[in-house]
Amino acid sequence: MPNSSSSPADPSSMASATASARPAAAIFEDFIGLSASVVDATGTAGWSYQDGSPWDPEAPSIAFFPTPCPQSNKGRFMQFELVGPIPSNPRESRERMKEYMKSQGYAVTRSIDPPAGVGPKRTYLVSAELPDGSIINYGANDEEQLLDLASECSDHPSLEGEVNARTK
Repeated sequence: MPNSSSSPADPSSMASATASARPAAAIFEDFIGLSASVVDATGTAGWSYQDGSPWDPEAPSIAFFPTPCPQSNKGRFMQFELVGPIPSNPRESRERMKEYMKSQGYAVTRSIDPPAGVGPKRTYLVSAELPDGSIINYGANDEEQLLDLASECSDHPSLEGEVNARTK
């Protein structure tokens, strides 16, 4: 299940964002919708959380414990990571995600090919962000796909505790 305390978003990729004042319920809804859209854009099914439990954007048990935004001393954001099935072609999968990110208005902040001669787990990476601080990090290799998703940063007090589908 998502737990934003496990690994904070890359601070350099969120450096340009400033905290909004949007409430947790609105950010949660947008973030789950974005996450479902990103997973759909991979063209593969069978995604799971890092603990192996299946990803289901409709699951009533999804909950976040927002963490402080890395770019300021105000605001909090939600984040989680997903693991996907082996892609048929890791490089092509990364390129497909890069085009998806651009089509959704994200600015691509990095795109990395693995160095030559690296073993079978050669990971192709792409990262992108929106001005509000939302990020998508995607990696694909011969063993799996990885998504690290982060919501926008907000200084609304409703992000101080647990955020879930029932958050008002």
